[in-house]
Amino acid sequence: MVFVFGERALRPLAWRAWQYAQESARERWTQREPSTAGEWVGAGYDLGFDGIFGFQFRPPVEPPVVELIERVNAASIRLRAAVDLPSGGLFRADFTYATGAVKTPILTDPNAGRLRYLDLGFFPRETQGAPRVLTPAVLAPLAALRPAHCDKRDFGHLFVIGGSHNYPGAVLMAVLAALRSGVGLVTAFVPEPLVSAYAARVPEAMWVGCPLTPEGRLALEGLHLVRERIERATALAIGPGLGRERETMALVREILKVSALPAVLDADALQPELVRGAKGPLVLTPHAGEFQRIAAGATLETFARTS
Repeated sequence: MVFVFGERALRPLAWRAWQYAQESARERWTQREPSTAGEWVGAGYDLGFDGIFGFQFRPPVEPPVVELIERVNAASIRLRAAVDLPSGGLFRADFTYATGAVKTPILTDPNAGRLRYLDLGFFPRETQGAPRVLTPAVLAPLAALRPAHCDKRDFGHLFVIGGSHNYPGAVLMAVLAALRSGVGLVTAFVPEPLVSAYAARVPEAMWVGCPLTPEGRLALEGLHLVRERIERATALAIGPGLGRERETMALVREILKVSALPAVLDADALQPELVRGAKGPLVLTPHAGEFQRIAAGATLETFARTS
């Protein structure tokens, strides 16, 4: 991907590369007969870069442009990228790059693909507002060197609660992510039969085996294992691979009742009654379907204000 802000803004080598790309594309177009000029989209390409419309675009899309986008969608292209929004809501992107601000329509556009945010420096870091986006600048402090005289206990103790017989992998990935983020200590409460495999994979974490229901999910009986250790924790992460069995949901509900610690609720822990019943501050990580389940039809802004 190339962003061109003018010839003087580019190094000579980059500018020559950009000129070559333009000349190459122009040559491919002019070599074709006028009657077959539109067939260029039938060839194979490495990159399809969508930037047909700008901020002034207003629907509807003219028929010739619709036809062009449909041809591009049908072409063999290894990577398709759009800027801000897929053109006309028709271009099918693998990635959409939001520049400066994330436009609300992109969040529900099925053609947007994977969303990536490009921080162009439009907003100062201290800008206040409800919807926020994690940028490299926000995350940079986590990658900085820590004080020479410090201890792992200075960087928090996270309790991760999840996993089941049917979904053993999600909680393992959550523990790995927590360790990579820089948490000082991680204790994971997981199905007892899986402890040895988890410990062999990630010996850095502390693994607590919990009793299971007949269906292979965490049982309410294991509540005491969390309660007797809860004073050591500084935060909770609950939900990955948990399943939705009634007894397991009762276990989570009781944990959230006895603890006022900050908690991340993910996956199957994103249930309306669990969100409403928590004593401590929550971080919720729903995908679109999970959000509809916990928000009961409210918009993102309304739900954030009232929860």
